[in-house]
Amino acid sequence: MFRKKNLAALTALALTALIITGTLAWTNFNAEVLNQWQGKGAGVPGATVHDDFCGDNKDVYVENWGSQPIYVRIRLDEYMELGEGAGVKSNPSSNKAEPVLGGDIDDADTWAPHIPEGGDPADDGTALHDYW
Repeated sequence: MFRKKNLAALTALALTALIITGTLAWTNFNAEVLNQWQGKGAGVPGATVHDDFCGDNKDVYVENWGSQPIYVRIRLDEYMELGEGAGVKSNPSSNKAEPVLGGDIDDADTWAPHIPEGGDPADDGTALHDYW
């Protein structure tokens, strides 16, 4: 009898732990990052920086929901590699690709910042834009 109570308590404890961790994992898994900022007082600016990722497309934009114009500065770093296994991080030995601008796929600090040339945001003068 004592063993059945212990087994039932252990089963209930394990089930509760699975439910809690599964719920936390589900609610924290999100492909959208929101960075919100709001000034203080009436008539001040407020904005949200959206970083939406859906499939192969990434969309970064700013939503101004305040009553004042805003100036936003966002830094975008780019990384691209070409060759067999490009983009594979889970098995580095199968990745024979070479980075277009140098850098390391696992170290975002080595990626190239996107700095537009001549006021054209679609061109930063790098070899990355030869591919799209």
